[in-house]
Amino acid sequence: MSGPPVPMRDAVIVGAGPAGTTVARFAAKAGLDVVVVDQSPKDRIGDKICGNAIGTGVFEEIEIDPPRSAYHGFVDGIEIISPDWKVVFRLEQSGAVGMMIDRLGFGQYLLKLALDAGAELVDEFAVTGPLNEGAVAGVRGLDRKHDEKEEYRAKVTVDASGVGAVLRRNLGSSVDNAIDVDETMVCYREIRRVPERITNYSRIYLDQEAAPGGYFWYFPMGDDLANLGLGVVKGTASPEPAFKAYAKRIPGVSESELVHGGASIVPARRPMIPSVHDGIIFTGDAGFTVDPLHGGGLASSMQAGRIAAETLVQAIEKGDCSTESLWRYCHRFNTTVGRVHASHDVLRIFLQGLYNDEANFGMANGIVTQQDVMDMSVGKPLKLSLSEAARRLMVSAGKAALLARLLRLPGLLKEAEDLYASFPESPMAEFVPWKEKDLSLHGRAHKLVGGLALATALGPAKGS
Repeated sequence: MSGPPVPMRDAVIVGAGPAGTTVARFAAKAGLDVVVVDQSPKDRIGDKICGNAIGTGVFEEIEIDPPRSAYHGFVDGIEIISPDWKVVFRLEQSGAVGMMIDRLGFGQYLLKLALDAGAELVDEFAVTGPLNEGAVAGVRGLDRKHDEKEEYRAKVTVDASGVGAVLRRNLGSSVDNAIDVDETMVCYREIRRVPERITNYSRIYLDQEAAPGGYFWYFPMGDDLANLGLGVVKGTASPEPAFKAYAKRIPGVSESELVHGGASIVPARRPMIPSVHDGIIFTGDAGFTVDPLHGGGLASSMQAGRIAAETLVQAIEKGDCSTESLWRYCHRFNTTVGRVHASHDVLRIFLQGLYNDEANFGMANGIVTQQDVMDMSVGKPLKLSLSEAARRLMVSAGKAALLARLLRLPGLLKEAEDLYASFPESPMAEFVPWKEKDLSLHGRAHKLVGGLALATALGPAKGS
């Protein structure tokens, strides 16, 4: 490449999604020289297929107050519906409310916050790979506006490029790049104009036959809009035909008007570890910060983005952007948000293994209760008194395999949370035994609570 030397920035952030713009905002507010590159035109940043739901409980932590142009309305909680539709678990948290965002409007709001803080945006820029000089020293790519190859050099690079993870995939075994088949969700979603608002709760419909390894959702977005979608484990079913078949069963959908439809991929697994390398941090979908239980990632991506920003600010101030210096991001994320996600990953494995008749029986007979699900969804330990354990044992006649998996579940959930709460403060020798424990726990979760429903859907080749 000819021309003058490429200037060294403090940080280059790949991707202007919720994670990337949050990193940019807090890093720029701290006085750093920050550039964000994104492949989309500026006025389309934020336009992404997703469930459009976020809990407002994190807004104070990430310092946002979305304007009316960034959201459609609110929901009171979540309803989880059994496969036969006979049992509904209603999950509500005191003082918490769900916001249904306008995905483009919300993305534009987050981008404006970052730019107002002093970050620079380079849009329509396709990153092709990292500048790997022992440590990552920036990115190379194509400026689509001028059809020119370009480089951006920086002391710290942040991969917030989404599920494509263009930089993570280029670093191979240097980072945690593994994602199993059962952790790869493919989704189809439609936004529809509905004749009337049928509920003020976000609804999740469990059905392993219709949505292997996933679920169907119906989220009211306002007075006349609804977000409907279906996610399945990759390799089990085609999500769009499965969505259309199931949607016909939902009241009002056949009379509704399609506004927008599209497909997406969601990485649903425990956190990426390690999620840093010399000169680089991975966050958002590229760093596996999605909650593996339900596939939602807006809140946790912004939480991770703030931690990433504070980490890189400290590293640059010290003049040390090595793996060890950036490890603070791994430690802070995994001992807070990550410890919940780790236990949710175990719960995901359990739920993906349930046959429909097991889910129906368990929900109808109190083998799994509404309070159980509420507690586990917020990371609380699942505890049973002797009398309650005895009651569940009595009603579970004929479902011994289900009860056995359920009784193993609390211990594994607690083990996962405790393991991540003790995440090592340094990448030195103490990390190796920790990682071995993590891999062992993941394998035991599949063996002890994983069930057969998803394995059956994947078939002998992939499910064995």
